[in-house]
Amino acid sequence: MTITDCLNQGGRNYSVFLQTYRIPHSGEASSSRLVCDALGKPSVVLGEFQQVTAADVISEVRGSLTYAGDSGAGPVPAALQASVFHEAMAALTSQINATAQDSIMIERFTLPEWHPAYPVFWDFAFLFTSPTEAIALIGSSSD
Repeated sequence: MTITDCLNQGGRNYSVFLQTYRIPHSGEASSSRLVCDALGKPSVVLGEFQQVTAADVISEVRGSLTYAGDSGAGPVPAALQASVFHEAMAALTSQINATAQDSIMIERFTLPEWHPAYPVFWDFAFLFTSPTEAIALIGSSSD
């Protein structure tokens, strides 16, 4: 079971989107171009890129995915306590660390005018750039 399955199952007015996009990287493209190419959108308006660490990524991703919501919207409280959710979070953290180790740069960016899932409660977007590929990690929650 994936993290999104855990959080979406039985959620109240709450849907989680979590996706990675991979593209080959030759070292010549800008971060903006890499994200546009990864998303398959040639002219996506992107916010400022800010260099971050793997620890920053993990902290933000963990904080977002463990969002408890309120009585009207959010994941079922038991979902955040389930062992399958904790196992999925541990696997995601491990994947982020492995991707970060292979990266020469990690950047946070925003999608102010376009997003794969309209963000309502939280969202994040990161670009991991290695010598041979770029990986965009994008997550959000909506109602």
